[in-house]
Amino acid sequence: MAAAMALTVAQTLFAALDSSVLKEICSVFGHKSQLDELKATVTTIKLVLLDADAKQEELPLESQHWLNNLKDALYDANDLFDEFNTIAWQQQQLAECDWNNVFEKVRGFFSHSNQVVFAFNMYRQTKKNKKKLEAISNNHTKFGLSAPSVGIEFRPMQRRQRKEKTSYVDEKRIFGRDKDRNNIVDMLLDSNVS
Repeated sequence: MAAAMALTVAQTLFAALDSSVLKEICSVFGHKSQLDELKATVTTIKLVLLDADAKQEELPLESQHWLNNLKDALYDANDLFDEFNTIAWQQQQLAECDWNNVFEKVRGFFSHSNQVVFAFNMYRQTKKNKKKLEAISNNHTKFGLSAPSVGIEFRPMQRRQRKEKTSYVDEKRIFGRDKDRNNIVDMLLDSNVS
């Protein structure tokens, strides 16, 4: 279940990284290669999470802690890029304003939407998040998970039917050892055995 949740967050993050506004801002400030590297990292994470979801029942308990850490890192990165997309949209809106007034120019320079400051913060925080995601995701080999590179399609997660587990035993399905069972029952019922 944790793998499915983390995969959903990874897909949301990938969609945020693929936004046209963010691509435009990154290409203007020369961060397109860093954005592409982060997209590649998220793609690898998605592949590992697909493998984790397929092997969910056989994963050790420690893998749940790893999956939760990965999910938290994905949430952090997703929040960051949502914020970047919002600021980029605000910058587009401000570009349409009348900047003839000196007061407006000064206010625009010192605002949080200053393009130079935005580009610097974006570069620094993207690099930090990429390192964090890579550090966590590189531990996937400890749990026998891999990132297959061919033939993988991303599709919505589907619920799998779990095997029903019960302690009830259908006597009709048990074969053999009738003689042993009868001997044990006879010994338990025999009052002469000490």
